[in-house]
Amino acid sequence: MNPKEEGKGPLIGSIIVILVLVLGAVYILANKKTVEQPVAEQPAETVDATATGPSDEVADIEAELNANDEASLDASIDTLGKEVIVQ
Repeated sequence: MNPKEEGKGPLIGSIIVILVLVLGAVYILANKKTVEQPVAEQPAETVDATATGPSDEVADIEAELNANDEASLDASIDTLGKEVIVQ
């Protein structure tokens, strides 16, 4: 067999492997840019941890729980749920 004909198979195989690697890298880089779009962050509501009482009595804890605004807590949970679904 002619030595020139024997060298074509590995050369074509190498070119195909290189093309697949290049196309895979382009695909990964294209998707990476779309995934890393920054999300506009909303200012988080902060709670002052020192606002709670120092007592560990059950009656005092229940009074603090009853004093919390449940409507704002529900709204915060709903907002958090929507943010998780969007992302």
